[in-house]
Amino acid sequence: MSKFLAPFIVLFALLAGQLVAQQIRIVENVTIVRDGRTVGRYGQSSTTQPTVQTSVCYNDTLAYPLHKSSNLRVVNMNSANSAAAFGQYYDAPQPITISKLRFYAYKLNPAGGLASNVIVELYNARPDSLPMGAPIRTANILVDTNFHQGSLSALEKVVTFSSPATVSGGYVVVVRNSSVNPIGLVIDDYLAEDGDGEWLANAQISGIWRHAYQLNIAGTPFDGDILLDPIVSYSLSANFQTNPTCIASPGIATFTNTSSPILRNRMYNYAAFLNRTGHSVTWQFGDSTGEQRQVTSIDTTHYYAAGGSYNVHLRDTIYGWSTITAADTMIQLGEAPEANFVHTTTALNAHFINQSGAGANAFYWSFGDGSTSTQVSPYHSFTTAGTYNVCLYSSNWCGTDSVCKTVVVTCPVPTAAFSASANLLAITFTDWSTGGVNAWEWNFGDGVTSTQQNPTHTYMTPGNYLVHLRTYNACGMDSSWYWLNTICPMPAAAFAHSTNGLQVNFSNLSSAIQGWVSWDFGDGSNSAQQNPIHNYVNPGIYTACLTVSNPCGADTFCETVTVSTVGIASTLDQQFEVYPNPVASTLHIHAQLPSQDQVQLRVLDLLGAEIKRIDLDMVQSNDLMLDVQDLAVGSYLLQFHTTEGMVVRRISVLR
Repeated sequence: MSKFLAPFIVLFALLAGQLVAQQIRIVENVTIVRDGRTVGRYGQSSTTQPTVQTSVCYNDTLAYPLHKSSNLRVVNMNSANSAAAFGQYYDAPQPITISKLRFYAYKLNPAGGLASNVIVELYNARPDSLPMGAPIRTANILVDTNFHQGSLSALEKVVTFSSPATVSGGYVVVVRNSSVNPIGLVIDDYLAEDGDGEWLANAQISGIWRHAYQLNIAGTPFDGDILLDPIVSYSLSANFQTNPTCIASPGIATFTNTSSPILRNRMYNYAAFLNRTGHSVTWQFGDSTGEQRQVTSIDTTHYYAAGGSYNVHLRDTIYGWSTITAADTMIQLGEAPEANFVHTTTALNAHFINQSGAGANAFYWSFGDGSTSTQVSPYHSFTTAGTYNVCLYSSNWCGTDSVCKTVVVTCPVPTAAFSASANLLAITFTDWSTGGVNAWEWNFGDGVTSTQQNPTHTYMTPGNYLVHLRTYNACGMDSSWYWLNTICPMPAAAFAHSTNGLQVNFSNLSSAIQGWVSWDFGDGSNSAQQNPIHNYVNPGIYTACLTVSNPCGADTFCETVTVSTVGIASTLDQQFEVYPNPVASTLHIHAQLPSQDQVQLRVLDLLGAEIKRIDLDMVQSNDLMLDVQDLAVGSYLLQFHTTEGMVVRRISVLR
């Protein structure tokens, strides 16, 4: 756009034919350069794929006033001798979400500082398009004195509201300067009537909002706009109606576009701004020619050469000021539907799967037992087995078709079966019944019952019990009987121990225990702990016994425990080395005893059972080798018995 000068002019507001004392000043000798900005150039498109009926247009900047302008001027905005605020009205033909506001301004002089605070506001509009009530959003921005040589893009200010606001009616965006220090605000060229006679601009003088047509410049009405561009988002929904809805024979179909009204609004759609709204519409009529064309009207007609079913596709496009958004929808022009279905049955329950074609959209089922349904693919439960005549009626705008089929419903009773697994007297029962079982009744033969599918029951005493299971479904009941012989293995007591001076650590190695344990340490002391630690008062040799039990009985295991003073025991324990550990075939034993002696080695399993007993001659040598190839893979306890005490080592045999 060409550069221009805006002469100093005083703009007065007229109210009821009288001049108002407050003045709106136009800034003198100012040139604004549009920097090569071209009307109608868009950013990246934001189109959607076919079959999507609604799209969202994000962050479109409504540069509507800028696109109407031929030249630009700068208005003096201050609270002393001009308007303190300027506003611009916008339509909201549907819900619009406003997140930001763009305007163009600079501070006219450094009086009061190099920058001034400018307030931007968002109002709902009154029926006469002026701001109504209090602002629904407010934000602030600093405007400095840098004129940037009149570059429009450099003068651009963008303010973001703390949260977006959605309006459903007309709204007004406002820029306000509450200071007496003037701000230069870029507006349209009012002399060229750039407002197109729409009178969308307004100004606040002495706290009163006035329309642009109530303002003039030297007798010329202010038919211009304020370059206040909201940044908005909105939905675009594509839809249309057809007449007729069925093509039964050759003829003309009429298509009426019922898409979002924003499609036709010149503030949001550049095609509507150019009065070429039809260029926002693309139709595809679905006939054999595959015809696709842009029309010059939102609504259109099309001739079909033959009756049949046709998929008609509509794409609506918003050519926004900074984005392009498209939405698609498809409607099927039908012919009389063709009813069909298949079904599956399980006992008295049936699932009917609708396979109707030709755009059927309404259904009526008759199941032959007096029951009906309007679901697409219903489930139905018959009360008794038998043969039923099931009918489906499928409809659309063009007519109704029906099909009836014979459905045989059988109802086998279940087959009861189960198994049992024991853990002492606790028996877990696993249900293996078949035939759609939905209820279980257990009788465990000892007076106890259960309705669980897979119960666990603990008997009080061993014995033979007749267990009875009944299973049910909608068709009947079946029973299964099982003689259960509950056994209870006797516990086996065993333990290992290690000494440290007068302290002995006992490790319970018993099996099949359930309930209590009892230790007798041979010195008058006892314990009920599983793995106790006992401190003897005096050195000596004691017989320690462990008694364990379960519901079937008790068992006792005793072993000699030799304890000595801490010094002797610790010294003795340090004299024995066994390696390697784990061992595969040969175990090396090194014993540096205080006095050479015969040593007896006892090999025990972890349950305390003695595997073998060997006399080791440590008099001849401190290093001996022990062949362990006759031991099975596993862990063992080695007890070295000397005249000074006993040492225990644990080894693992691996191969």
